[in-house]
Amino acid sequence: MANNRRIGGKKLQHGGMILLGAVIIGLLIALGVYFWNTGSDYSSYNIIKERSQDDTLSYSYCAFSGKVLQYGADGAMLLEDDETVIWETDYMMSLPKVTIGSRYGAVYDKNGMNVVIFDREKTVGTFSTRIPIVKMTVSETGTVAAILDDGNNTWIRYYKSSGEEISAILTKIDQQGYPMDIALSPNGEILEVSYLAYNAGVQESRVYFYNFAQTGDNQEDNLVSSYEYSGNIVPELMFIDDDTSAAFTSNGFVIYEGSQRPEKKKEITVKNNIVSVFHNEKYLGLVLERNSEKKPFTLQVYDQSGNSVLDQDISFMYDHIEIMNDQITLYLNEHFCVYNVRGKKRFEGSYKQKPQAFFAVKNGEYAVVTDDGIRWIELK
Repeated sequence: MANNRRIGGKKLQHGGMILLGAVIIGLLIALGVYFWNTGSDYSSYNIIKERSQDDTLSYSYCAFSGKVLQYGADGAMLLEDDETVIWETDYMMSLPKVTIGSRYGAVYDKNGMNVVIFDREKTVGTFSTRIPIVKMTVSETGTVAAILDDGNNTWIRYYKSSGEEISAILTKIDQQGYPMDIALSPNGEILEVSYLAYNAGVQESRVYFYNFAQTGDNQEDNLVSSYEYSGNIVPELMFIDDDTSAAFTSNGFVIYEGSQRPEKKKEITVKNNIVSVFHNEKYLGLVLERNSEKKPFTLQVYDQSGNSVLDQDISFMYDHIEIMNDQITLYLNEHFCVYNVRGKKRFEGSYKQKPQAFFAVKNGEYAVVTDDGIRWIELK
Protein backbone atom coordinates (compact mmCIF):
# COMPACT_ATOMS: atom_id res chain seq x y z
CA MET A 1 0.00 0.00 0.00
CA ALA A 2 2.90 2.28 0.79
CA ASN A 3 4.28 1.64 -2.67
CA ASN A 4 0.88 2.40 -4.19
CA ARG A 5 0.73 5.72 -2.36
CA ARG A 6 4.20 6.66 -3.48
CA ILE A 7 3.44 5.73 -7.08
CA GLY A 8 0.15 7.56 -6.87
CA GLY A 9 1.93 10.59 -5.41
CA LYS A 10 4.40 10.62 -8.28
CA LYS A 11 1.55 10.42 -10.76
CA LEU A 12 -0.24 13.29 -9.09
CA GLN A 13 2.96 15.39 -9.03
CA HIS A 14 3.63 14.68 -12.73
CA GLY A 15 0.04 15.50 -13.63
CA GLY A 16 0.28 18.74 -11.64
CA MET A 17 3.39 19.73 -13.55
CA ILE A 18 1.62 19.05 -16.85
CA LEU A 19 -1.36 21.12 -15.72
CA LEU A 20 0.90 23.98 -14.59
CA GLY A 21 2.78 23.86 -17.91
CA ALA A 22 -0.48 23.96 -19.85
CA VAL A 23 -1.66 26.97 -17.83
CA ILE A 24 1.62 28.84 -18.47
CA ILE A 25 1.50 28.05 -22.19
CA GLY A 26 -2.13 29.17 -22.30
CA LEU A 27 -1.25 32.45 -20.62
CA LEU A 28 1.65 33.05 -23.01
CA ILE A 29 -0.60 32.39 -26.00
CA ALA A 30 -3.28 34.71 -24.60
CA LEU A 31 -0.73 37.46 -24.02
CA GLY A 32 0.67 36.97 -27.51
CA VAL A 33 -2.81 37.24 -29.03
CA TYR A 34 -3.57 40.29 -26.91
CA PHE A 35 -0.44 42.15 -27.95
CA TRP A 36 -0.91 41.10 -31.58
CA ASN A 37 -4.46 42.45 -31.51
CA THR A 38 -3.68 45.68 -29.72
CA GLY A 39 -0.06 46.43 -30.51
CA SER A 40 1.63 49.58 -29.38
CA ASP A 41 0.12 52.78 -30.72
CA TYR A 42 2.20 55.00 -32.99
CA SER A 43 2.31 58.60 -31.87
CA SER A 44 4.21 60.27 -34.73
CA TYR A 45 6.48 59.57 -37.68
CA ASN A 46 10.03 60.16 -38.91
CA ILE A 47 11.17 61.09 -42.40
CA ILE A 48 13.72 58.35 -43.10
CA LYS A 49 14.51 59.07 -46.78
CA GLU A 50 14.03 61.99 -49.18
CA ARG A 51 14.35 62.27 -52.94
CA SER A 52 14.26 65.76 -54.43
CA GLN A 53 12.40 65.98 -57.72
CA ASP A 54 10.77 68.97 -59.39
CA ASP A 55 8.61 67.15 -61.97
CA THR A 56 6.50 64.84 -59.77
CA LEU A 57 3.29 66.20 -61.27
CA SER A 58 4.25 64.55 -64.56
CA TYR A 59 4.11 61.07 -63.00
CA SER A 60 1.95 58.67 -61.04
CA TYR A 61 3.20 56.55 -58.15
CA CYS A 62 2.41 53.28 -56.38
CA ALA A 63 4.08 50.62 -54.24
CA PHE A 64 5.61 47.54 -55.82
CA SER A 65 7.49 44.85 -53.89
CA GLY A 66 8.32 47.20 -50.99
CA LYS A 67 9.58 49.91 -53.33
CA VAL A 68 8.18 52.97 -55.14
CA LEU A 69 7.15 52.68 -58.78
CA GLN A 70 7.12 55.96 -60.71
CA TYR A 71 5.47 55.91 -64.14
CA GLY A 72 4.38 58.50 -66.68
CA ALA A 73 3.85 59.14 -70.38
CA ASP A 74 7.56 58.90 -71.24
CA GLY A 75 8.80 56.10 -68.99
CA ALA A 76 8.93 54.38 -65.61
CA MET A 77 11.43 53.62 -62.87
CA LEU A 78 11.53 51.55 -59.69
CA LEU A 79 13.03 53.37 -56.70
CA GLU A 80 14.64 51.56 -53.80
CA ASP A 81 15.29 54.74 -51.85
CA ASP A 82 16.33 58.36 -52.34
CA GLU A 83 19.50 57.42 -54.24
CA THR A 84 18.96 53.98 -55.78
CA VAL A 85 17.11 53.40 -59.05
CA ILE A 86 16.70 49.64 -59.52
CA TRP A 87 15.60 49.88 -63.15
CA GLU A 88 14.44 52.52 -65.59
CA THR A 89 12.71 52.22 -68.96
CA ASP A 90 11.57 54.64 -71.66
CA TYR A 91 8.37 54.39 -73.72
CA MET A 92 5.64 56.62 -75.14
CA MET A 93 2.09 56.30 -73.80
CA SER A 94 -0.84 58.69 -73.80
CA LEU A 95 -2.61 57.38 -70.68
CA PRO A 96 -0.32 54.99 -68.73
CA LYS A 97 -1.95 52.67 -66.20
CA VAL A 98 -0.46 49.90 -64.06
CA THR A 99 -1.48 46.47 -62.88
CA ILE A 100 0.57 45.12 -59.98
CA GLY A 101 1.23 41.71 -58.47
CA SER A 102 3.73 40.66 -55.82
CA ARG A 103 6.35 39.47 -58.35
CA TYR A 104 5.40 41.11 -61.65
CA GLY A 105 3.71 44.26 -62.86
CA ALA A 106 2.80 45.90 -66.15
CA VAL A 107 2.44 49.44 -67.43
CA TYR A 108 -0.05 49.70 -70.30
CA ASP A 109 -1.47 52.48 -72.41
CA LYS A 110 -5.20 52.69 -71.70
CA ASN A 111 -7.00 53.23 -75.02
CA GLY A 112 -3.60 52.66 -76.64
CA MET A 113 -1.63 49.52 -77.53
CA ASN A 114 1.77 49.59 -75.76
CA VAL A 115 2.69 47.28 -72.86
CA VAL A 116 5.79 47.03 -70.63
CA ILE A 117 6.10 44.09 -68.21
CA PHE A 118 8.56 44.22 -65.30
CA ASP A 119 9.64 42.42 -62.16
CA ARG A 120 11.61 43.48 -59.08
CA GLU A 121 14.92 43.68 -60.94
CA LYS A 122 14.27 44.69 -64.56
CA THR A 123 11.80 45.05 -67.42
CA VAL A 124 11.09 41.59 -68.85
CA GLY A 125 8.94 42.30 -71.89
CA THR A 126 7.72 45.04 -74.20
CA PHE A 127 5.10 44.62 -76.92
CA SER A 128 2.12 46.18 -78.68
CA THR A 129 -1.41 44.82 -78.99
CA ARG A 130 -3.42 44.90 -82.22
CA ILE A 131 -6.31 46.94 -80.86
CA PRO A 132 -6.67 49.42 -77.94
CA ILE A 133 -6.44 48.21 -74.34
CA VAL A 134 -9.30 48.84 -71.90
CA LYS A 135 -7.92 46.98 -68.87
CA MET A 136 -5.08 44.58 -68.09
CA THR A 137 -4.10 42.12 -65.35
CA VAL A 138 -0.84 40.29 -64.61
CA SER A 139 -0.04 36.86 -63.13
CA GLU A 140 2.87 35.89 -60.89
CA THR A 141 4.51 34.17 -63.87
CA GLY A 142 4.63 37.38 -65.92
CA THR A 143 1.78 36.55 -68.31
CA VAL A 144 -0.88 39.22 -68.87
CA ALA A 145 -4.52 39.24 -69.94
CA ALA A 146 -6.30 42.24 -71.39
CA ILE A 147 -9.72 43.51 -72.35
CA LEU A 148 -9.37 45.04 -75.82
CA ASP A 149 -11.95 47.10 -77.71
CA ASP A 150 -11.72 48.76 -81.12
CA GLY A 151 -15.29 50.07 -81.20
CA ASN A 152 -16.56 47.15 -83.26
CA ASN A 153 -15.39 44.09 -81.31
CA THR A 154 -14.39 43.40 -77.72
CA TRP A 155 -11.77 40.75 -77.02
CA ILE A 156 -10.16 39.04 -74.05
CA ARG A 157 -6.59 38.24 -75.09
CA TYR A 158 -3.95 36.37 -73.11
CA TYR A 159 -0.21 36.95 -73.69
CA LYS A 160 3.19 35.73 -72.62
CA SER A 161 5.51 38.48 -71.35
CA SER A 162 7.16 38.47 -74.79
CA GLY A 163 3.85 39.46 -76.41
CA GLU A 164 3.22 36.03 -77.90
CA GLU A 165 -0.52 35.41 -77.85
CA ILE A 166 -1.72 32.43 -75.80
CA SER A 167 -5.45 32.77 -76.41
CA ALA A 168 -8.06 35.13 -77.87
CA ILE A 169 -11.73 35.16 -76.86
CA LEU A 170 -14.21 37.24 -78.84
CA THR A 171 -16.93 38.54 -76.50
CA LYS A 172 -20.41 39.61 -77.62
CA ILE A 173 -23.01 41.68 -75.83
CA ASP A 174 -25.83 39.27 -76.74
CA GLN A 175 -23.87 36.24 -75.51
CA GLN A 176 -21.48 36.71 -72.56
CA GLY A 177 -22.12 40.45 -72.13
CA TYR A 178 -19.56 43.25 -71.85
CA PRO A 179 -16.39 42.47 -69.81
CA MET A 180 -16.09 44.60 -66.67
CA ASP A 181 -13.00 43.17 -64.99
CA ILE A 182 -10.42 40.39 -65.32
CA ALA A 183 -8.07 38.55 -62.95
CA LEU A 184 -5.42 35.86 -63.41
CA SER A 185 -4.51 33.14 -60.93
CA PRO A 186 -0.94 33.49 -59.62
CA ASN A 187 0.22 30.53 -61.74
CA GLY A 188 -1.48 32.00 -64.81
CA GLU A 189 -3.65 28.94 -65.46
CA ILE A 190 -7.09 30.39 -64.62
CA LEU A 191 -8.60 33.59 -66.00
CA GLU A 192 -11.60 35.06 -64.19
CA VAL A 193 -13.80 37.52 -66.12
CA SER A 194 -16.91 39.42 -65.01
CA TYR A 195 -19.45 40.42 -67.66
CA LEU A 196 -22.34 42.85 -67.48
CA ALA A 197 -25.36 41.65 -69.43
CA TYR A 198 -29.12 42.05 -69.76
CA ASN A 199 -31.52 39.13 -69.65
CA ALA A 200 -35.12 39.90 -70.64
CA GLY A 201 -34.47 43.53 -69.76
CA VAL A 202 -33.05 42.70 -66.34
CA GLN A 203 -29.45 43.61 -65.57
CA GLU A 204 -27.26 40.74 -64.47
CA SER A 205 -23.59 39.93 -64.01
CA ARG A 206 -21.84 36.77 -65.09
CA VAL A 207 -18.56 35.44 -63.75
CA TYR A 208 -16.69 33.12 -66.14
CA PHE A 209 -13.62 30.99 -65.45
CA TYR A 210 -11.30 30.00 -68.30
CA ASN A 211 -8.69 27.27 -67.76
CA PHE A 212 -5.53 27.42 -69.90
CA ALA A 213 -4.08 24.18 -68.49
CA GLN A 214 -5.03 20.66 -69.52
CA THR A 215 -8.53 20.79 -67.99
CA GLY A 216 -9.63 23.56 -70.34
CA ASP A 217 -8.02 22.28 -73.53
CA ASN A 218 -11.14 20.45 -74.73
CA GLN A 219 -13.59 23.20 -73.72
CA GLU A 220 -14.84 25.92 -76.08
CA ASP A 221 -12.78 29.05 -75.40
CA ASN A 222 -11.32 27.09 -72.43
CA LEU A 223 -14.46 27.93 -70.43
CA VAL A 224 -14.77 25.56 -67.43
CA SER A 225 -17.37 27.18 -65.13
CA SER A 226 -19.71 30.17 -65.00
CA TYR A 227 -22.11 31.87 -62.57
CA GLU A 228 -24.94 34.39 -62.97
CA TYR A 229 -26.08 37.09 -60.54
CA SER A 230 -29.39 38.69 -61.47
CA GLY A 231 -29.84 42.36 -60.64
CA ASN A 232 -26.25 42.62 -59.50
CA ILE A 233 -22.99 44.16 -60.73
CA VAL A 234 -19.53 42.60 -60.35
CA PRO A 235 -17.05 45.46 -60.86
CA GLU A 236 -13.94 43.88 -59.30
CA LEU A 237 -12.28 40.47 -59.24
CA MET A 238 -9.23 39.06 -57.46
CA PHE A 239 -7.28 35.86 -56.86
CA ILE A 240 -6.18 35.07 -53.32
CA ASP A 241 -4.08 32.07 -54.42
CA ASP A 242 -4.12 29.45 -57.17
CA ASP A 243 -7.11 27.70 -55.57
CA THR A 244 -9.16 30.66 -54.33
CA SER A 245 -10.64 33.72 -56.01
CA ALA A 246 -13.28 36.31 -55.23
CA ALA A 247 -15.76 38.53 -57.02
CA PHE A 248 -16.90 41.77 -55.36
CA THR A 249 -20.55 42.48 -56.08
CA SER A 250 -22.75 45.52 -55.55
CA ASN A 251 -23.98 43.98 -52.28
CA GLY A 252 -21.02 41.93 -51.01
CA PHE A 253 -18.67 39.35 -52.45
CA VAL A 254 -18.46 35.72 -53.56
CA ILE A 255 -15.58 33.32 -52.88
CA TYR A 256 -14.77 30.52 -55.33
CA GLU A 257 -12.51 27.52 -54.80
CA GLY A 258 -10.84 25.07 -57.15
CA SER A 259 -7.69 25.15 -59.26
CA GLN A 260 -9.30 23.40 -62.25
CA ARG A 261 -13.03 24.19 -62.29
CA PRO A 262 -13.67 26.89 -59.68
CA GLU A 263 -16.89 26.45 -57.73
CA LYS A 264 -18.76 28.91 -55.56
CA LYS A 265 -17.86 28.30 -51.92
CA LYS A 266 -19.39 31.19 -50.01
CA GLU A 267 -21.43 34.32 -50.69
CA ILE A 268 -21.47 37.31 -48.36
CA THR A 269 -24.27 39.87 -48.75
CA VAL A 270 -24.67 43.15 -46.87
CA LYS A 271 -27.66 45.44 -46.48
CA ASN A 272 -25.96 48.84 -46.39
CA ASN A 273 -24.42 50.55 -49.41
CA ILE A 274 -20.81 49.62 -50.13
CA VAL A 275 -18.56 52.69 -50.24
CA SER A 276 -15.22 50.94 -50.89
CA VAL A 277 -13.65 47.50 -51.24
CA PHE A 278 -10.05 46.54 -50.47
CA HIS A 279 -8.09 43.29 -50.37
CA ASN A 280 -4.74 41.54 -50.27
CA GLU A 281 -3.58 37.91 -50.33
CA LYS A 282 -5.07 37.28 -46.85
CA TYR A 283 -8.07 39.53 -46.36
CA LEU A 284 -11.12 40.94 -48.14
CA GLY A 285 -12.58 44.21 -46.87
CA LEU A 286 -15.70 46.33 -47.26
CA VAL A 287 -16.52 49.83 -46.07
CA LEU A 288 -20.27 50.28 -45.61
CA GLU A 289 -22.28 53.46 -45.35
CA ARG A 290 -24.00 54.18 -42.03
CA ASN A 291 -26.72 56.65 -41.25
CA SER A 292 -24.66 58.38 -38.58
CA GLU A 293 -22.79 61.68 -38.51
CA LYS A 294 -20.54 60.62 -35.65
CA LYS A 295 -19.46 57.29 -37.21
CA PRO A 296 -20.51 57.35 -40.86
CA PHE A 297 -18.81 54.07 -41.92
CA THR A 298 -18.61 50.43 -40.94
CA LEU A 299 -15.28 48.69 -41.55
CA GLN A 300 -15.62 44.97 -42.29
CA VAL A 301 -12.79 42.50 -42.84
CA TYR A 302 -13.04 38.82 -43.80
CA ASP A 303 -10.44 36.11 -44.12
CA GLN A 304 -9.88 34.16 -47.34
CA SER A 305 -12.57 31.64 -46.36
CA GLY A 306 -15.17 34.39 -45.89
CA ASN A 307 -15.15 34.31 -42.09
CA SER A 308 -15.67 37.67 -40.37
CA VAL A 309 -12.53 39.08 -38.75
CA LEU A 310 -13.69 42.65 -38.08
CA ASP A 311 -17.00 44.53 -38.04
CA GLN A 312 -16.46 47.99 -36.56
CA ASP A 313 -17.97 51.45 -36.96
CA ILE A 314 -15.43 54.19 -37.63
CA SER A 315 -15.47 57.97 -37.71
CA PHE A 316 -12.52 58.80 -39.99
CA MET A 317 -13.60 60.53 -43.22
CA TYR A 318 -11.53 59.26 -46.16
CA ASP A 319 -11.26 59.15 -49.93
CA HIS A 320 -8.89 56.18 -50.30
CA ILE A 321 -8.29 52.95 -48.39
CA GLU A 322 -5.75 50.13 -48.68
CA ILE A 323 -4.54 47.11 -46.76
CA MET A 324 -0.96 45.89 -46.48
CA ASN A 325 -0.29 42.72 -44.49
CA ASP A 326 -2.52 43.23 -41.44
CA GLN A 327 -2.66 47.04 -41.44
CA ILE A 328 -5.49 49.06 -42.99
CA THR A 329 -4.80 52.69 -43.88
CA LEU A 330 -7.41 55.31 -44.72
CA TYR A 331 -6.37 58.58 -46.39
CA LEU A 332 -7.88 62.02 -46.86
CA ASN A 333 -5.38 64.42 -48.42
CA GLU A 334 -2.59 64.80 -45.83
CA HIS A 335 -4.59 63.06 -43.08
CA PHE A 336 -4.35 59.32 -42.51
CA CYS A 337 -5.52 56.73 -40.04
CA VAL A 338 -4.17 53.21 -39.46
CA TYR A 339 -6.07 50.21 -38.04
CA ASN A 340 -5.02 46.61 -37.70
CA VAL A 341 -7.38 43.87 -38.89
CA ARG A 342 -8.69 43.38 -35.35
CA GLY A 343 -9.95 46.96 -35.21
CA LYS A 344 -7.22 48.49 -33.06
CA LYS A 345 -6.47 52.06 -34.15
CA ARG A 346 -2.70 52.25 -34.44
CA PHE A 347 -2.31 55.86 -35.60
CA GLU A 348 -4.23 58.95 -36.64
CA GLY A 349 -2.49 62.11 -37.76
CA SER A 350 -1.41 64.32 -40.63
CA TYR A 351 1.58 64.84 -42.85
CA LYS A 352 2.93 68.41 -42.89
CA GLN A 353 2.15 69.04 -46.59
CA LYS A 354 -0.75 68.16 -48.86
CA PRO A 355 0.50 65.26 -51.02
CA GLN A 356 -0.34 64.36 -54.59
CA ALA A 357 0.20 60.68 -53.73
CA PHE A 358 0.28 58.92 -50.38
CA PHE A 359 0.50 55.13 -49.94
CA ALA A 360 1.96 52.32 -47.84
CA VAL A 361 5.25 50.84 -49.03
CA LYS A 362 5.76 48.41 -46.15
CA ASN A 363 4.07 47.85 -42.80
CA GLY A 364 4.51 51.12 -40.92
CA GLU A 365 6.37 52.79 -43.82
CA TYR A 366 4.74 55.18 -46.29
CA ALA A 367 5.70 57.15 -49.37
CA VAL A 368 4.52 60.75 -49.63
CA VAL A 369 4.84 62.49 -53.00
CA THR A 370 4.66 66.29 -53.07
CA ASP A 371 5.50 68.84 -55.75
CA ASP A 372 9.16 68.93 -54.68
CA GLY A 373 9.92 65.22 -54.33
CA ILE A 374 9.32 61.94 -52.56
CA ARG A 375 9.67 61.26 -48.85
CA TRP A 376 9.60 57.95 -47.07
CA ILE A 377 8.11 58.20 -43.59
CA GLU A 378 8.10 55.61 -40.82
CA LEU A 379 5.57 55.50 -37.99
CA LYS A 380 7.05 55.51 -34.51
